[in-house]
Amino acid sequence: MPIATSRIRRTAAPAVVGTWLVALLVCAPSAAAADERRATAEPTFSITPMLGRRTGGRFDSPDGDDRRNVDDDTSVALALNLMQAPGRFYEGLYSRQSTSFERDDGLPLALDIEYLHIGGMLMWPQRGFQSFVTGTLGATRLDPEGPAGSRTRPSISLGVGAHVPFNRHVGLRLEARGYLTLTEGDEEIFCVSAPPQQAGCAARYSGNTLVQVEALAGISIAF
Repeated sequence: MPIATSRIRRTAAPAVVGTWLVALLVCAPSAAAADERRATAEPTFSITPMLGRRTGGRFDSPDGDDRRNVDDDTSVALALNLMQAPGRFYEGLYSRQSTSFERDDGLPLALDIEYLHIGGMLMWPQRGFQSFVTGTLGATRLDPEGPAGSRTRPSISLGVGAHVPFNRHVGLRLEARGYLTLTEGDEEIFCVSAPPQQAGCAARYSGNTLVQVEALAGISIAF
């Protein structure tokens, strides 16, 4: 009986080793294929910090006699994009401009104009780059310097641009974007009630919309 058991064990050992070898040969190509698919899969999320120049925006003077243009100035923005389907993306956008406009006394009033939006992007390939259009909606925050309170109004934006890839994960994003903020016409804004010598309002909404245009450039990093 011991001799028979020994023979069984010697016979079983090669069978076990052979089974493991077959399993390795079967699984190795599958694992390699999975790694290759992961390596070649399109990135689904990107983050793009951008620097630009924003122009436009106009307010009435408090008495309505003349109009005050918002100064052209530098803007900074951050875009977040998540792939919904090939060529289609969700988009989140934050853009900020620190600017000013002239008060009645001739002095500038510093003003931050911020946009916080969500929306979508459509992208299609060209030769050597990708074109895109984007549309978002959200809120505009007008925040003046000093004790006058800020104002937040609904807004929308439309943009067109191009993405120039350096590789699968890094590219240059160029775009032009227009913003339309819905305002309440004939309403005074940036008002201070105290102290009495400083009481008053700095501006009035000009019509029912505030329009700005922005040109942006940034580096897009995809994951």
